[in-house]
Amino acid sequence: MRGSGRKTKGSSSVSSANMGMPVEVQIWRLSVLFLAGIAVNILFQAYTAFRGVFRPKRFGRHFLDIIFSLAILGAATAVVFLVNWGELRFYVALSIILGFWFSNYLVGELVYSIAYRGFNLGKKGGRWTKSKVIVPSGRFITQTGTKARNWLFPPIPPEEGPEDGRTTDDTHNKGPDDEPQDSDPLDGGPHRTM
Repeated sequence: MRGSGRKTKGSSSVSSANMGMPVEVQIWRLSVLFLAGIAVNILFQAYTAFRGVFRPKRFGRHFLDIIFSLAILGAATAVVFLVNWGELRFYVALSIILGFWFSNYLVGELVYSIAYRGFNLGKKGGRWTKSKVIVPSGRFITQTGTKARNWLFPPIPPEEGPEDGRTTDDTHNKGPDDEPQDSDPLDGGPHRTM
């Protein structure tokens, strides 16, 4: 009965599992991995445009490179696990690399220029916002706060002195022991009196 060619009640599922994966699923996996390669290239072009506009310093540049690389590696790993159940085959790497290369060849410069313009516009917009909105608002808040503080807690006015503008404090004529000193302009300076 086994070799007779008749199908029994569960034999079709066993035979299809032994035959391998359907071609449609393989094409779908290749397509998704190819699109993942395109997405990686677009993100890479946007990242290089970001670095071109903002020009981070040496440490910042290396730090951003590490963060970007880890993010791309994590995203690619997640796609491989979701699409291919984590099986690493030659076609996985090949389809991602082909997607990256294809995207770089056809639209790499276009994506870079659009991202560069966008980041440059964002940088100029940030500078304009800082100079026209944030700094004047800060000045307004500081001035309003000062006026409110002076209104709520008025400063203590200075004591009034003689009309000629001199102070009434006579400490400048006292010596080291707070004793009055004589000063004769002809004798060279103040002397102690007894």
